[in-house]
Amino acid sequence: MSDRFEALQALVTVVSEGGFSAGAKRLGIAKSAVSRRIRDLEDRLERYVFKPVHIPPL
Repeated sequence: MSDRFEALQALVTVVSEGGFSAGAKRLGIAKSAVSRRIRDLEDRLERYVFKPVHIPPL
């Protein structure tokens, strides 16, 4: 499977499942692998596909 297809598949799955954890579970891969695929897609597109969210430390 091509890297481009895997990145697009990760994006569609994350959106349809409602989050990275659920998307990873559906794809049967680690959440970090989904994050990497999304980051690779963003690098290729030269823009964010999800709005970055800053979460302040506790």
